[in-house]
Amino acid sequence: MKQFIKTFLLLFLTVFASVQKKYFLLFVFILTLSSAFAQTNDKAIKFDSLTRELANAQTDTDRVLLYDKIMAVGPNDKVRVEYGIKGFELAKRIHFDKGAILCGNDAGFLMVQLDYYAAVKILLETKQICERTNNEFELARTLGYLGYAYNYFDFKNSISNYRACKVLMERLNVSESLMPINAAMGYCFKDFGEVDSALFYLQKGYLYALKTGVPISANSFYLHFGEVYYKKGQPDTAMNFFRRFIAVAKNKPDIQSVGQACLGIAMIYRDINQIDSAKFYARKSLMSEQAENRAVYIIKSANLLYELNKTSNPEEAVKYRLIELNLRDSLFNKEKTQQVEKLAYEQRGQEAMNERRFQAHQLATQNQFKIYALLGILAGLAIITFIFYRNNKQKQKANTVLEKTLKELKATQNQLIQSEKLASLGELTAGIAHEIQNPLNFVN
Repeated sequence: MKQFIKTFLLLFLTVFASVQKKYFLLFVFILTLSSAFAQTNDKAIKFDSLTRELANAQTDTDRVLLYDKIMAVGPNDKVRVEYGIKGFELAKRIHFDKGAILCGNDAGFLMVQLDYYAAVKILLETKQICERTNNEFELARTLGYLGYAYNYFDFKNSISNYRACKVLMERLNVSESLMPINAAMGYCFKDFGEVDSALFYLQKGYLYALKTGVPISANSFYLHFGEVYYKKGQPDTAMNFFRRFIAVAKNKPDIQSVGQACLGIAMIYRDINQIDSAKFYARKSLMSEQAENRAVYIIKSANLLYELNKTSNPEEAVKYRLIELNLRDSLFNKEKTQQVEKLAYEQRGQEAMNERRFQAHQLATQNQFKIYALLGILAGLAIITFIFYRNNKQKQKANTVLEKTLKELKATQNQLIQSEKLASLGELTAGIAHEIQNPLNFVN
């Protein structure tokens, strides 16, 4: 039925277009908005259904799994993260490792845009659970998300986690459709100014997206290509990519980061001293980022607006400066920095301990192998000694038999010689008697 309605509407609009083009474009715009509204409405229905199911769940395990499902359909990132953290904490409390990993990864990923220090904390805990349970597939996801979170303030840790993720994905033969690791590494190199490496990995990710379209569309790369070419000092190419990204985003309301593209255009206009255009796009950027609650880019947009207005409109500049400073304080305060440093220290300590355990295990294995090898050699020597001993006994036994046989042969030889002597003597005696008998017979 839905397909029939869509076909009918498209046919109607096509016919109507032949009458008046401007009305056709208006109807296309309305249809796009209607489609976006329908998708939003479907998510709202699923969200209500899952929250009711959560209220009636019988076991804590079921609740954890429902928390994770709700994250996919929540009305905004803040709500999704709240449910994810609840699921994560409950899973840890009941020792449901699978649920803790699912909720930890999903909540940590969503939290990066809201509070990346808190995201790092959750993801480091999730990493420990993955390592303890030897869940390498989810560990690859965690490493990728840690790279994403560290990307905002620690390039070394970010690229280190991305590389570890890439190695694990290649060993497990995990498709890039599940984790766009080349694109992620491109974003990381881009944000830290290594534009050649950024372009290399972004192009690899873009080619994969062109072939598959998952998990991110090829069009989304326009934004990042724009930022790379801006840093390479090619503003015209950068402007072209930014505008292409905004044009695509207009037809796809679910695409975020439009404010990021507007910020790029604003910086280009600032560089060529077109201040009014720069202010216009910087304000669009700030409004967009505030609507999406992306703290890092709110700070960047507000900072640019402060620079653009501090001479010509000081009062306006102060307003943007306050937005920047208030958000920066909440995001970069000393306590959070210390927490992350503590987590990183504990993580390094845990990794060092694991390394020492691994080395001790390797040493024990090597020693055990040496002992087994020595025992094998001793067993071999014992067997060889036994064989020599047995052969020697057999030789001694054979020699005894031979000596006995020799003695018997010598005794038999002596008996034969004695018999021959007696026989000769008998023959001689018989001959003599015969010779004596013959004359007597003659006399007789």
